[in-house]
Amino acid sequence: LESIIYFENDHYTSRLIENTGDVLYYDGIYNEGSLTYNGNINTRNVHLEYRGEKQATMLFYTLADES
Repeated sequence: LESIIYFENDHYTSRLIENTGDVLYYDGIYNEGSLTYNGNINTRNVHLEYRGEKQATMLFYTLADES
């Protein structure tokens, strides 16, 4: 899983998942467009289906580099 897009009220936000499992939140309107640390997917303390009231609408996957 590479990233998740959330949508509500004509506004998109996203979460990016790094190779380390760190989850970063992005909202172009808030936080001056900076990424915000949102937990680690490996600790299972991050619920990805929702971000606040916004439900996940798109998931992006990439193939892992095996080299």
